[in-house]
Amino acid sequence: MLCHAIARGLIEREKIDEVFIRDHTEGFAAFREKVMERTIGQAARICGVSVEDIRWAVEYIGRSRGFLTMWAMGLNQSVIGVNKNLALINLNLITGQIGRPGAGPFS
Repeated sequence: MLCHAIARGLIEREKIDEVFIRDHTEGFAAFREKVMERTIGQAARICGVSVEDIRWAVEYIGRSRGFLTMWAMGLNQSVIGVNKNLALINLNLITGQIGRPGAGPFS
């Protein structure tokens, strides 16, 4: 839910790479619809973080020239581990921060 809230913020602030999305991804419309199901405020309450922290993450990611995501086994080892990984990787995809030096997801 946190990654979806960040994705929503990136979409709302137009901090996404539309060319990369068009040329290298599938299903963006469905993804966009999914992340818009909850407001950033709702997600913040459920996740136990502040709206300001989510907005800070959106700005930080949105302004980055290189964006790396890194995670360890804790993200993987749950009944919805695949969904958690995909939610995080989607942040790299929608910002075009994948497949180039200084950017991408690392498990």
